[in-house]
Amino acid sequence: MQQNLNANLNVDRITAIYTLEIGQVRVRKIVKRSNSYSTGKYPSWKMGRMVQWKSPRLLAAFRLLDATPAVKSYQEEAMRIDYCYQGQEKTFYPDLLVPVSKLALVLGLDANALNRYSYIPISGKTKDYFKLLDHEFIHRYTEGQIRSNCQFCPLCADENGYIDAFWDLTIALACPKHLIVSLSHCHKCSQKIRWSRPGLLHCQCGANFLEAPLRVSDRVMVSLMQIVYAKVHDSSVLKIQNPFLFPLEILEKIPLNQILPMTHTLKRLGHSSSHLGQDSEAKVLKGVGVAACNIFSQWPTGFQGVIRKNRRDFHAPNTDFWSDFKVMYFQLTNNRWLDRSCNFLLDEMIRYGTTLSPIKAKPKKCTPELSTHMHDK
Repeated sequence: MQQNLNANLNVDRITAIYTLEIGQVRVRKIVKRSNSYSTGKYPSWKMGRMVQWKSPRLLAAFRLLDATPAVKSYQEEAMRIDYCYQGQEKTFYPDLLVPVSKLALVLGLDANALNRYSYIPISGKTKDYFKLLDHEFIHRYTEGQIRSNCQFCPLCADENGYIDAFWDLTIALACPKHLIVSLSHCHKCSQKIRWSRPGLLHCQCGANFLEAPLRVSDRVMVSLMQIVYAKVHDSSVLKIQNPFLFPLEILEKIPLNQILPMTHTLKRLGHSSSHLGQDSEAKVLKGVGVAACNIFSQWPTGFQGVIRKNRRDFHAPNTDFWSDFKVMYFQLTNNRWLDRSCNFLLDEMIRYGTTLSPIKAKPKKCTPELSTHMHDK
């Protein structure tokens, strides 16, 4: 408990560890006019930015790291450690965060085993690539899909002792195990949960997240979360119970780095429809998760219902299907992440569209032959 950590100052121990939040390059500003010691900035070609140093020896270390081929990257003051020593509370800022291989030597582990749990660039590829566990991503295709704020299941964190990689995804809105809506705000101070906090289950205000009131999630959302969780951990989705008739056989063949941008693209189509009741958490669970539930549950009936409602609510009367959805069609087909494993969307859109209205002579592109568009890539 946080209170016990602060109460007993006679025990020498670490009380909190703060790491970088997304978008930060260091935990504190090093170069300041008020400094009474020598500081400065060094243009690191390896890091592609100005790194800040607080001693000539650290500057020499930066130059050495830049000149060492085995070192791929490094970080200045990427961590803050609060600790108690001889009855006094102290703070320590490690000078450098070094490659995983160095940490592996300290822990006596294989560096490749640790690499699986870090957002490291894929070997042999550009810095635009990164990975989540063993899933490769391209930054420009995952914008808005990797979470910038902290949101997780406190029950899972209490059981595991860590926050699962599943919660790094913005689509992670409910716990697939405990069937609850994820926690994003402190129940005591109402502030957003920060990445940097005194403990895994403690807020800056001292509140224990295990004491927060937790809401039960809609079961459709839970089913979707179970599918995403299985994809994150390379488990078969065919083993999941499927009461809402998601297309598991199709989703089994699609990798996670395609499912995420696919569902984000389809958000535009499904934002106006909902299978979730008005009295459930549908008012809170917005965006891509709800859209994916609407589209993929009860497949293909759910998908058809979303198209039908979208067309009725947002398109002019007496227009043919191709005029209404050609933008969505080309948005899907022009994405590099979409390959033939995702053609089921295009095929179903065309098949259902031909049953709604006759295709005029001008948009002849909307024919069943279009389903081969992606097969030719």
